Amino acid sequence: MPKTAEELKVYRKEYRALNREKIAKQRKEYCASNREKVAKKKKEWDNHNKEELVKKHKEYYDSHKVERKEWEQTPVGKKSSRISNWKKIGLLCDDMDTLYEKYLNTSNCENCDVILTVDRYITSTTRCMDHCHETGLFRNVLCHACNIKRG
Repeated sequence: MPKTAEELKVYRKEYRALNREKIAKQRKEYCASNREKVAKKKKEWDNHNKEELVKKHKEYYDSHKVERKEWEQTPVGKKSSRISNWKKIGLLCDDMDTLYEKYLNTSNCENCDVILTVDRYITSTTRCMDHCHETGLFRNVLCHACNIKRG
């Protein structure tokens, strides 16, 4: 048996490494049979460490927000965001990659032949994905004005 605190520390570390699965099983059984006690202890720990937890969460959120914003400016990020938005509005298609390429490469409205624009603000010439609102199926790449008329 270890005699010093340092020897005890090393012994415990070795024991945990050799008995990882056994310890995990014991912990799982204990937590299952002592739910209220474990929940109470966790709540106490969370309350005691609240400031540190809030600080870590804010740091993670801020760094993730910056990373997300940078990623959304990449071609892959733009494509992913646009396709995700199409799915949210109910646009259905078997091959979204091909549809995205068609969207990018269409320079004129397929209805009135006006030159399509992509801008931060919506104008009558802004590029739109026309789709049937009942079935969700894609119809054409249109200007905003034609898309509004078509309903």
